[in-house]
Amino acid sequence: MPGSQIDARPMHNPETLVGQDIAVKIVKLNRRRGNVVVSRKAALEEESTARKVAMICCR
Repeated sequence: MPGSQIDARPMHNPETLVGQDIAVKIVKLNRRRGNVVVSRKAALEEESTARKVAMICCR
């Protein structure tokens, strides 16, 4: 995972996530090269948007 895709804000110590299960979203997949790029940032933003929509719709 690229450092820029770890969080919405710069993370000074990304090593704190090592060994943890985290939600990520696949942003790029190259089957020929066997390369996958994932983003925790995209997963967090998607979750945040879903919560906002739920709050607006359920009022």
